[in-house]
Amino acid sequence: MKKFIKKNAFLTGILIISILLAACGTQSSSTIEKAKEENSNRVLTDSIAHEVTIPKNPQRIIAPYLEDHLVALGLKPVAQWSVKGGTSIQDYLQDSLKDIPTIEFDLPYEAVTSFNPDLIVIGSPEIAEGEKYKQYSKIAPTYVMGTEDNNWRNKLLKMGEIFGQTDKAKEVLADYDQFAKEAKKEIHNKVGKPSATVIWNIKNSIYMVSDTA
Repeated sequence: MKKFIKKNAFLTGILIISILLAACGTQSSSTIEKAKEENSNRVLTDSIAHEVTIPKNPQRIIAPYLEDHLVALGLKPVAQWSVKGGTSIQDYLQDSLKDIPTIEFDLPYEAVTSFNPDLIVIGSPEIAEGEKYKQYSKIAPTYVMGTEDNNWRNKLLKMGEIFGQTDKAKEVLADYDQFAKEAKKEIHNKVGKPSATVIWNIKNSIYMVSDTA
């Protein structure tokens, strides 16, 4: 009887150890797969047919004149768009980009290199004409957006796709639409339906905002 009990206890111990080892193996495999997924890159085709390998979590982004969209997605560039040697920037974004250094709008090669980016996003094919794309792509993966992305909504959705934040981009648009709906109602309640236009005045230059922009 004692031998039978000892034998059963021994077999039970082996069974428990086997289960634990199997569980550890499964957990290790799951952990490895999860780590691979977290560290994996994505490949997207940009507007000029380049297959661009997008880093999983880019930390040093250059995306000139796309900073609005980065901020909306909770991202910060390593350099921000400017003209005239950094004397003119997008002032309305400075709460989010206050300490971000500037880079000239035409993206000089040496300046781009100095920021050591891990991803470059260019707003239109014109900016990457000639040898520029080849130069930029040697510095970091470079994605060029197309004319179909010129609409600000499409541009935000495209940025969401590039950075793996499509759901976030849709959420931002939904929040904006709700805000606009409430603002429209409030304006109507106060002033009715007068005709109006939106004027943008920047340093002695006046721009009119189009309803198709």
